[in-house]
Amino acid sequence: MSAEDEVAGKAAEHIIARVVEQAGVHDAETLVQKIERVSTEQVAEAEKLAATDALRRGENRAPGEILADMERSHASRLTEVQRARARAALDVARTNEESITPRLQQVVQDTPGIERLAGEGNWVKTQGSLDRKLGGRLGETTDANALDRQFTRELDKVNDMVRYTMVAPESEYATATRDAIASMKQEGFVLEGAPKDAWANPTGYRGVNSTWLDPATGQRFEMQFHTPESLAAKEGTHEIYDFARVADQQLAPQFDAVQNKVFDLVPIPDGTSGKGNGSWLLGGGTS
Repeated sequence: MSAEDEVAGKAAEHIIARVVEQAGVHDAETLVQKIERVSTEQVAEAEKLAATDALRRGENRAPGEILADMERSHASRLTEVQRARARAALDVARTNEESITPRLQQVVQDTPGIERLAGEGNWVKTQGSLDRKLGGRLGETTDANALDRQFTRELDKVNDMVRYTMVAPESEYATATRDAIASMKQEGFVLEGAPKDAWANPTGYRGVNSTWLDPATGQRFEMQFHTPESLAAKEGTHEIYDFARVADQQLAPQFDAVQNKVFDLVPIPDGTSGKGNGSWLLGGGTS
């Protein structure tokens, strides 16, 4: 083979590789778009289920209105003092996020396969969301002291005042996630407990959720690891979960079935097989 033929052959190989790569990207984008479309369809189905249930109970209002009232009711359970404590905790979280985020962005840059840190602009929980969450967790007792103690416990348990998502393509997900976890540890972040591995679930939510502590600030935060497809499914089904909250609990299996029509479209990345105990997450390549 002449030098010219060898150069031409390598050029052809490069072109073929680029075509294959672009085709793979196109397929991934198409699947994300399909998941988004099916999510929209299934959200509409969930709304119909919730509306039918509301009418059966004599509630002649849209599910969205019922949900908004329920969330306002949860938030209203907090006293002014409790609301101020929640606001102070969020103020601290916002300050801490400014220190944590650049270090996580560096982890993303240093970890092959991790595409991005998703959720910019929503890395800190909103005041309304935190108030609704805390109010919804309080018990039914009218004992003010008991409620205040419970509020303190629930506030201390919140792990997602600061929250992030790392995204990696399906083909690189398992290795990239392991390496990102190892890199986060090297950065000084401390993993609290075992990550929650949902890839082994037979149906429903897909992805990995983990809780971390930043010793430098004392801030706990949540890190989720997703593929583009599992992230699209998670974001697209959030309203289904909301509508299920305002319906009779006996309808939970029907809402689960609606949600599963979305998550069943999400490919399970190679290397995440196991019993759901996160064993595949051990031994990151950079540790």
